[in-house]
Amino acid sequence: MRRPKPGDVLFWSLATVAGVLFVLFILILGGVVPIDTADSPVDRPAQAVAPLAATTAVEEPVARPRPAAPAERRSSTTSKTAGRLVTVVVTAARGDCWLAARAGSETGPVLEERLLVQGESVRLRAARVWLSLGASGNVDVLVDKQPREVPAGTVALVLAPSSTS
Repeated sequence: MRRPKPGDVLFWSLATVAGVLFVLFILILGGVVPIDTADSPVDRPAQAVAPLAATTAVEEPVARPRPAAPAERRSSTTSKTAGRLVTVVVTAARGDCWLAARAGSETGPVLEERLLVQGESVRLRAARVWLSLGASGNVDVLVDKQPREVPAGTVALVLAPSSTS
């Protein structure tokens, strides 16, 4: 076995570093690796951020829809919220964001599906809104005029009217 030339070692070292940087760049562009810290809860005023545990948002995976219960077994809270619509406003405040929104669930009718360019907003209304965001750190989300914290990266949420309002 011969000893490698220093030029070969340097070339392959640089090629490896370039490959790793290229993969990282692609992950950043795809929104998988967040790079901005401006949207972290520490940097925001306390009154502008609702705690994630207090939201009605549910991270994916969303369970398959269950068969509807017979009318006599439905609770009174179900009938109260069934007629209410949730209003969701998504604003691309810090950059572009890919958005897909459907009524009810991941398989429901499409409400909106497009690239939301920085500065644009979209308003969605349904009984429940299934929302998928790419580069979610770039957006602000309001649910019934209340700000909601959204995890950074690519996320899917189900947003429904809050039971307290």
